Amino acid sequence: MEKISQEVGVLLTNAGQNARLCCTTAVAAGSEMHLDIGKRAKRVIVIDGCPMKCATKVMEKAGIKVDHRFTVTEFGIAKQPTLDISDEDVLKVALAIAENVGMKLNVKP
Repeated sequence: MEKISQEVGVLLTNAGQNARLCCTTAVAAGSEMHLDIGKRAKRVIVIDGCPMKCATKVMEKAGIKVDHRFTVTEFGIAKQPTLDISDEDVLKVALAIAENVGMKLNVKP
């Protein structure tokens, strides 16, 4: 599910509204550059892949305030043991998150 989260993050970042991805693994590893990105962000949107919410936990443990948190499985997408994802699922999640946080995506479902 983290693959969908990453693809959604790319779509939101490419929307050109001052959004950028931040590697949660680098945050967890204590990378000062990535910690600084998270702490300086005007708002932090975390997209967890499943109900374990690992990305949210990493950010919170690092002292990064999470403004919006979403979980891919809460959009009706079942967790799978493979990396197979559909463009439709990515778009569905991206559009819902964008609407929720007030971003515009120039794509159609």
